[in-house]
Amino acid sequence: MNQTGPIVDMAVRNGANIVSGVTFEAAQNDQFYKQALSLAVLNARQKAETIAGTLNAQLSKVPLTIVEITDRETMPYQTKMFAMNKAATSFHPGTLEVISRVQATFSYVSM
Repeated sequence: MNQTGPIVDMAVRNGANIVSGVTFEAAQNDQFYKQALSLAVLNARQKAETIAGTLNAQLSKVPLTIVEITDRETMPYQTKMFAMNKAATSFHPGTLEVISRVQATFSYVSM
């Protein structure tokens, strides 16, 4: 982590014209993502149960569909900003947030 900033600075000084995709992830990222995905599905189910209760309807046991929503976008750094900035680029430890989103379709039956 301590070497990330100096490596980016050296790349820009030596002609790199795009700096993007600098990412950090946990060593167990896949495990954390699967846990987040499971929680997202459970959350969708809880919301569907709330709707069913409000409508006095019975909720299907299994969703008709579950779609994982992924929307990863990368925004490249502007190299002019790196080149014009006299200060060294620095990266600091922080918190990684693992997010998973799903869209679930449930069916309801009148009681």
